[in-house]
Amino acid sequence: MKEEKTKLLTPEVYKIEVFKTIQEITNLLRKKHTIKILQYLNYDPMRYTDIKNLLRSDDNTLSRRLRDLGNFNLIKKLGVFKGKQKISEYTLTEKGQELINFFRNFERNKGGK
Repeated sequence: MKEEKTKLLTPEVYKIEVFKTIQEITNLLRKKHTIKILQYLNYDPMRYTDIKNLLRSDDNTLSRRLRDLGNFNLIKKLGVFKGKQKISEYTLTEKGQELINFFRNFERNKGGK
């Protein structure tokens, strides 16, 4: 019988993991179109083509950004029906909304206000 090794998160390891995640999300947010995608999806779910048209982006860049945002669980792809036709839309996840709210609160409270 194989013993399962569990990763113990000591406070030191946990701190490293948290800052690794902060670095990764910061790197993603710096990439082209990432902030705009989050901004657009903050209001309503959107179809790929609508996002593409607003950003005037090429397919490769947009696909990578959407995939990366999905990998961080900031957005998700929904299958919705418009009449009898099934279409895909992207929307913010709860985690994505929390990130937007974090930055809103940060903006409101910057500069000791």
